[in-house]
Amino acid sequence: MTGIMPVDEFKDALSKKALTRRDVARTLGAVGVASATMPLIQQPVMGEDGWLYLFTWNGYELPELHPAFTEKYGREPDSSFYADNDEALEKIRAGFEADVVCPSGSTVIRWIHAGLVEPIDTSRLSHWPDIFDQLRNIRGTIDDEGNQYYAPWSWGNSSIVFRSDLAPEYSGKENHTWKILWDPKYANRVAMRDNWAGTTIPAGLIAGVEDPFAMTDEEIVEVRKLLQEQRELNRFYWASEVDAQAALATGEIVAMYAWNSAYATLKAEGVEVEYMVPKEGLLTWVDGHVLLKSYVGTEEQRYDYLDATLAPEVGVFMIEEYAYGATNAKSYDMASQAIIENLGLEDPEAILSGSLWFQTVPPDIQRKLVNLHDEVLAGM
Repeated sequence: MTGIMPVDEFKDALSKKALTRRDVARTLGAVGVASATMPLIQQPVMGEDGWLYLFTWNGYELPELHPAFTEKYGREPDSSFYADNDEALEKIRAGFEADVVCPSGSTVIRWIHAGLVEPIDTSRLSHWPDIFDQLRNIRGTIDDEGNQYYAPWSWGNSSIVFRSDLAPEYSGKENHTWKILWDPKYANRVAMRDNWAGTTIPAGLIAGVEDPFAMTDEEIVEVRKLLQEQRELNRFYWASEVDAQAALATGEIVAMYAWNSAYATLKAEGVEVEYMVPKEGLLTWVDGHVLLKSYVGTEEQRYDYLDATLAPEVGVFMIEEYAYGATNAKSYDMASQAIIENLGLEDPEAILSGSLWFQTVPPDIQRKLVNLHDEVLAGM
């Protein structure tokens, strides 16, 4: 069975040169879309004073993602790439020079607290009014004075994909719940992700904790009980989403923790599946841009670049080539409706309004959750 990697694994593999162009084409093509002309990781391009320099994920520098900028200036921004959010932040802290960085929304507050970024004057962005309200108001991206530090660009979800023919009682949005992974009826027929956030955060939602990204010790105790209970029902903890998709396709399992991409792949192959918007909360990630206080290009270049990335045709490229959600609402009328349906993005506002945005987990709490995940998988 052909499948695609989750977003974080895909980005990490690209950054480590672990994917060939054929791998990338197969991954993107698995959702029934055309292959992007995505280059393999390059050596960093040395920037020059007075010219825009991007520090971003590999693949986010493509000309198709900022055509208006290229048309105006007649050349591409210089760029180099990082493997994860922590690397990006630490490298800038250490003095690496750039103009624009593309962190995940859950980490923006760390950039603000580090004093590395400046507010974005959204009045200079012609496409800003077309960005979904939910994405313009992500917690941790706006300070107490109302200053906006983030230009959201692409997004996706972490939820449950399930066999609607094998678990029909969960079909329909009114029946969507993380509790399917705790349903004794489907003992040995569900699969959780082998990742601390992939187990502890859903368990926190089931437990009704006030903030699953900042759990108290008492709440962590309750989460442990739930994960121990779920472990007895779990067929396996997956490290590769592709393997879990295969098990879902054959009926070995009826439900799994998954990304939109798994739903798109399975649906394109004719498997009867639904992607949940759980009543307890739909987990959502977002990538976007911040402006560094210290920069090497010009202010005009920086704003022209930001505005170019938010154009509706760029959102179409995100949807059709990367299988990501676009942040510009106009993109959904312009994109292939077949692809939008295949990705389950027919009503993006409903998905976003039902979302629980990934947040930065305080280091001390994260250590506890990582240990908890490892102990539960070890049978403790």
